[in-house]
Amino acid sequence: LGELVGKYRRAHDRWILDAEAARLLPMGPEVVAERQQCHKATAYRRAHRALKRVAQFPLSATIPA
Repeated sequence: LGELVGKYRRAHDRWILDAEAARLLPMGPEVVAERQQCHKATAYRRAHRALKRVAQFPLSATIPA
């Protein structure tokens, strides 16, 4: 059970970092890298992961009836 909780916590922490990177990316990758203490390429990867998870609607949801 402890391993499962740890796994969930790491996934949640990663999700939070990804979301924050996506939110801060318009200010520039340097800002994200400085605040999250990572490389600029890592900032881009985190933002990309977060944007892939946001509101993935099926194509039929946007077609008018």
